[in-house]
Amino acid sequence: MRKFYLIPMALGALTLASCSDTIYDEPVQEEYSKDFINQFGTIDPNQDWNVAEVKSVTVNPGSASEVKIYAKNGAVYKLVGHYKDVSGEQTLKFDAMKTCDEFVVVAGGKGQVVNNGGSVNFTSVATRSYIADEVEGVFVKDEGYTEFTWDEVKSFASRLPEKENNSSPDNTGVSNVTNFKVISQASRTIKVYPVFWNADNNHTLGVYWDADGNGTIEEDERHEIYSDKKGDDVQVYVKRTYNNYSYEGYESVTWNQFEEPSDASKRTQTGTSWWGPVYENLTYTGEIDKTRPILSRGFTVTIPDGVMYGFYIESYENGRLKGIFYSAADDNDNGKPQSVFLRTKVDDGSTEGGFRTFLGFEDLTYTSENNPDAEEPDLNDFMLILDPSPLVVNEDAESWTIACEDLGATGDYDFNDIVFSVNHVAGSNKVTVTPLAAGGTLPTYITWNGTRINEGKELHEWIGTDGATAPSGFQYPMLNTEKTGEKGNACEVNVGTDFFIGITPDAGNMGGFSVEVVAEDGTIREVESPGRGEAPQMICVTGDWKWPYEKMNINEAYPEFGQWGQNYQTSEWYNYPNKEKVLGNSN
Repeated sequence: MRKFYLIPMALGALTLASCSDTIYDEPVQEEYSKDFINQFGTIDPNQDWNVAEVKSVTVNPGSASEVKIYAKNGAVYKLVGHYKDVSGEQTLKFDAMKTCDEFVVVAGGKGQVVNNGGSVNFTSVATRSYIADEVEGVFVKDEGYTEFTWDEVKSFASRLPEKENNSSPDNTGVSNVTNFKVISQASRTIKVYPVFWNADNNHTLGVYWDADGNGTIEEDERHEIYSDKKGDDVQVYVKRTYNNYSYEGYESVTWNQFEEPSDASKRTQTGTSWWGPVYENLTYTGEIDKTRPILSRGFTVTIPDGVMYGFYIESYENGRLKGIFYSAADDNDNGKPQSVFLRTKVDDGSTEGGFRTFLGFEDLTYTSENNPDAEEPDLNDFMLILDPSPLVVNEDAESWTIACEDLGATGDYDFNDIVFSVNHVAGSNKVTVTPLAAGGTLPTYITWNGTRINEGKELHEWIGTDGATAPSGFQYPMLNTEKTGEKGNACEVNVGTDFFIGITPDAGNMGGFSVEVVAEDGTIREVESPGRGEAPQMICVTGDWKWPYEKMNINEAYPEFGQWGQNYQTSEWYNYPNKEKVLGNSN
């Protein structure tokens, strides 16, 4: 399909990577603007078509020098700033969602919640001994059991299918995080309930922290709170018949006996065995009465206010330690996810507005040739409930998606002609750019400050890896707009420490990114970020945004898009897609 391109107005000369002239066509732009308004309504004069905005907090890190900033994003706070040399009181700027005004600032292993424009001070915070050597009263085992229905536990387990890569956001669904820690809050203690296993190994669960801030977890910075080899902390209701003897009642669960013995004479009533395969995600053929609840004896975690900590497991096979795995992927030896934090809707109206909060662990490393989870970490080997949901910080950086519409006077307005992600953490002088989709057919280049990035590689070839999508004549095939395919390899761009995705007086809008499209006559046609109140060919949205199918008008894919254009403050339209009209994000 041949596509034509709108040429935005420009007030000054541009430095381009090509020697060809850049062509500007004011009548075409005027026609596009007129048609855009006819399609979507009058444009708010303050609308910059960017869901990101530059925010700030003032921080005094005390004796620490490293400061991290996390912005609230759904059920968690996501990393948006990482400053490594902070001394005295400084005002730190970063990008965050326009709708977000609540942040967590961490220095020296302790965190504080602060609003946009607010101040935090860590001068009175010690850098060690956040959790005293005497832990009595910090980790306490419950006296009695708490009941959980099979359905609510299954609502978690069904999100984590056996032998699938559940570290992918598309697999686990709602608010999943695989690289996280927790900030303790004085106003709420956390209870941890073991509820389900999908593994042969035994496990020890614990809490860890980095008291000295050296990035290495020492033995005295871990504390065991649970072991499935000890006690009777999880029970299920079982009905059994042994020849002429019938029995029913709650039994403790050991999780290394999965298959019912084929020889009935070998069945013995020990009170500690659970027969029936578990690999079908809680669909059992055994004698468990699932109309009765699962009983779990929980553990209360009461850590001093503001301490950053995480969860870990020790995994044992036949009594031998196979590995120690942390909730923050960055703390694992291989840097890969070994756990998942997930909030999912529960039909029975459980706590926190009908959501239940879960924690799942992978109990094997990725190095064993005989490990079925080696390439597909299913993260379902040991599953727990957290109640209430803690304050979770995601160590993965916030990301943004820039989506472009390259048609001329009128078009399909699918905003999938050029789609790429931008990852950046304030305090860093680099951004990571990843191409996601190319719905145009002419040679296309992503530029930053007028220079083509990734050594000037053409977009289709970048996504298609080294020319695998060579053009037919002068036209390239469309990529990832009719079905989801592989994204291109990420590349780094040196942008300096004053880079922001949000609009700024100096750098303009969307970080200074633009797109060049080369026409058949060699002229370069440029798509730039819009100014306030202008009809856009480029928008900046969330990192997990799903773009419309080819020729699918964005207002059909996102029915509130037009309302956003008319009122810049209604900026959560991207949360309400028509799911049948958008593509899964391969980012």
